[in-house]
Amino acid sequence: MLKRPMISDAIAVVAREFGVSHADLAGERGTAELSSARQVAMWLARTGVHAASFERIGRALGHRDHSTVLFGVRKIEDMRRADLLMAQALERLLAEMRERAASRDPDVAAWRSLGGGQVAA
Repeated sequence: MLKRPMISDAIAVVAREFGVSHADLAGERGTAELSSARQVAMWLARTGVHAASFERIGRALGHRDHSTVLFGVRKIEDMRRADLLMAQALERLLAEMRERAASRDPDVAAWRSLGGGQVAA
């Protein structure tokens, strides 16, 4: 059975994509770039993690209030609906998050170690 994505997978994918650390995402700094990155992490966690409540997501991102998470999720969802490039970027991040979760699965890891999933040159 494949592993399900966790909130930490969403945070890791966003941290890599935006070039920030988990500490930055959970911190108090409120630059526009960090706020956007946090909101994307909130949306990914809410969309891609089974049973991730606004409260759990908020705790993982520096003990933010559930209403802050709700605002962030709605903002990114509105952007996704209005902007095709944003929608494609979010789908790519969701896929990366699922891939990250799957890589924790011992069966998938063993398959990859035997060359599974690689395209021959």
